[in-house]
Amino acid sequence: VNALKIHESKTATAAEKAQAEQVLKNVNKRDRGNNSYQDNEADKNVKISDLNNLSEAQITDLSLYASSLINQIRTAFGTTQTSVSKGSVLAADRVSDGYVADNWGWEAITHQRHDSAALDRAGKSFNSVSIGENLNTWQGLTGPFTLNDIKKYVYEAMLDFMFNGNEWNHARSISGLTADGGESYIGTDISVVAGAFNVHVNNVNKNSIASDSSFDTTKIANPYEGNQSQSSSNANLAAAKAFAVRADRAAPNCACADVYCDAGAIVKRFDCRFTKNLHAI
Repeated sequence: VNALKIHESKTATAAEKAQAEQVLKNVNKRDRGNNSYQDNEADKNVKISDLNNLSEAQITDLSLYASSLINQIRTAFGTTQTSVSKGSVLAADRVSDGYVADNWGWEAITHQRHDSAALDRAGKSFNSVSIGENLNTWQGLTGPFTLNDIKKYVYEAMLDFMFNGNEWNHARSISGLTADGGESYIGTDISVVAGAFNVHVNNVNKNSIASDSSFDTTKIANPYEGNQSQSSSNANLAAAKAFAVRADRAAPNCACADVYCDAGAIVKRFDCRFTKNLHAI
């Protein structure tokens, strides 16, 4: 955290910034390799035939899984926890549908980053909210896919946000260091369009919801957290816990600037490359 503050400081010297950046890079190099997804045997049997038309139950499950990973990171940082609501599930669905409708694929993402029009439309459809997004994109992935595969990509997206080693905007966003204290609702969905395989992690801050908005803030119980019954096997929960342990070790040095973009605001950084065909924006 201190290294990030120095790295982002407007008053720090060039030498101080360089030293802080090296600390952050060392943390990324050390901790990324110590995380690995643990397969869920039950989810391996759930075939996904159309990634652009996941069911409400599947989007809800992905959202709850992503929220649980984020919350364990945020516990380590002492920042505001997230939750999943009916509205955030629908928001993620509408955003991902917007990417598909706009044919917002690999080339568009590479050159123009987020589909701000899709974020705008989704936000306005609730009359109105601001929808933020952390987006992780792979090129050229082809199926068939299982639910286990999809959850693995959500997990990998979190690792890429936290430990990419090139920028720390996403880590600061995921870890909640720039949250204003308002409750955050998370929705996670997948889109596959024009050569891009996208994991959308969308966020709606309660403070951005208009008083007459149709956005449903009804929380959905998270089976990946606490003592609630598990709707999925312990393998995924174990993966979440493993990730949280590494996030906790990284907490003193690792975090980054908030890149949640209110509808229409484009994240400027696009230099996170983890494999030949992988970007996080």
